[in-house]
Amino acid sequence: MRMDTSVVIAGAGPAGLMLAGESRLAGIDVTVLESLPKRTGESRGIGLATRAMEMFDQRGLLRRRWGPLRLYPPGTFAASGSLVEPVPARERAELARWPLTFRATAPRVRVPVRLTFAEYEAWWRHDEETLADLAAHFTAAPRVIVDRQPDAGHDISLGWAARSYHLRALAFFEGCLASRAVAPAPAATTVS
Repeated sequence: MRMDTSVVIAGAGPAGLMLAGESRLAGIDVTVLESLPKRTGESRGIGLATRAMEMFDQRGLLRRRWGPLRLYPPGTFAASGSLVEPVPARERAELARWPLTFRATAPRVRVPVRLTFAEYEAWWRHDEETLADLAAHFTAAPRVIVDRQPDAGHDISLGWAARSYHLRALAFFEGCLASRAVAPAPAATTVS
């Protein structure tokens, strides 16, 4: 196979695609090689360093993935850069098994479930069909709530919507406790 290109990048993951994009912006001919025949539909990245976040922001990618920057206090991403650590090997290995683990575990969950998706979420699919499929896996849960957090980006807890999100989560928890408190007691038995 003959290639007329200046640079060959192995891997169409976040780093490879970012490098390819930056190279093309500099006028360099690039070919990206990827071994997978199609997208996997699962996340490959867990955290991003501060410099990567700055580059994403310069190219307008940060706004597309985390939502408009107005959803976060000033300096949020610069301040959180030091929190990013390499993914532990055991956790990285678990990622590949997660879809199967979820399908096996979700039907055994016997407590109420609440899932929240930000209005501007762009990392995870959250269309109606996907959310219905996700919720349908919790077959033993007494109730499953899929909630939308308005005016929030991907990381709700870092944004201005954090207080509202946490209050809604606590209200759900309080509702779960209240429903247990008013549940009828088991019938008393009399021993003769």
